[in-house]
Amino acid sequence: MKTGKEISITTPDYPPNRLGGLATFSKTLVESLEHAGVKVNLTVWNKAHQVKSLDQTLTVNIHSWPILYNSHQQCRDSVNFIHAAELLPYSKNILKRIVKKIIHARFLKRLQLAKRNIFISQYALDLACKYGYHSDVTRDIIFHNRINLKGAEFINKTLNDDELTLCCFARDVPHKNILGTIKFAEDLATITNKKVTLYCGNTKHSSSKIDLRSRSYSDEEREDIYKQSHLNLIFSLDHSKIGNIEGFGLTPLEAAKYGVPSLGLGNGGLPESIHHNFTGLILRDLNKNEIESTWNKLVKDYEQISRNAFDHVMSNHSHHDYAKLILELMK
Repeated sequence: MKTGKEISITTPDYPPNRLGGLATFSKTLVESLEHAGVKVNLTVWNKAHQVKSLDQTLTVNIHSWPILYNSHQQCRDSVNFIHAAELLPYSKNILKRIVKKIIHARFLKRLQLAKRNIFISQYALDLACKYGYHSDVTRDIIFHNRINLKGAEFINKTLNDDELTLCCFARDVPHKNILGTIKFAEDLATITNKKVTLYCGNTKHSSSKIDLRSRSYSDEEREDIYKQSHLNLIFSLDHSKIGNIEGFGLTPLEAAKYGVPSLGLGNGGLPESIHHNFTGLILRDLNKNEIESTWNKLVKDYEQISRNAFDHVMSNHSHHDYAKLILELMK
């Protein structure tokens, strides 16, 4: 089915050349629109100024920095997804950091010209306002992430087995806290006296206390690992002062697609991705007392939390919602 509608989408990350949360987000949005019969003109950029000349009826920026190089009219015709980290005026490169601080106020003012700004969490909107962004209910939308639910199935598991399977699909960068995740898995093995297997992406870290399986996985392999797992882990840290924060988190949705609850820390938008005591648990920190308390809660409520996670993602996080939202904005 074709709608006759056409849209321009810009993003710095798109598979297979770029991987990670933003690439997954970009692909999911494109698939949703194409499934709805919208023609998508996709621009994948390395530098934001490369997209300054776009002149479409509606441009959707999956990363909002290109708006700095748009005319005022192009700003008014744009829809921008705001993920949180791009709002932080920081760069590891000291010269870029100075430039970011200089243009930060201008960037926020440009965003205020937009047709719509779609914040992926309340946290992201609050962060923008903290830096001086003036929110407007007629322009600003909070719209939590969605995923492709194809192949979803509830896989019933219990915690009664002698082995636990955990997964953590995050890049090995400081704010993703892979070392803390491995330490959590080691402590959980000690507390439960179970064999623990932890699947994660490529990492320089190792462990002699758990079965750590670390490498790059294909999409199909990731789905199989989710199906096997008892818990998904996402212990991202608040590194907002040095430019990194978890705006929402996709893996809790990807895991819930198979009834796998998630454990996370209460940083950034994670409490909006993991609903505490409902689809997973938010830990205050990763000390042994907190881990033991979390385990006791899981032993008691695991099967209900697992079912809640599946039902919630199926009812609230379908990627088809993206097309409904964007088509409504095109009217």
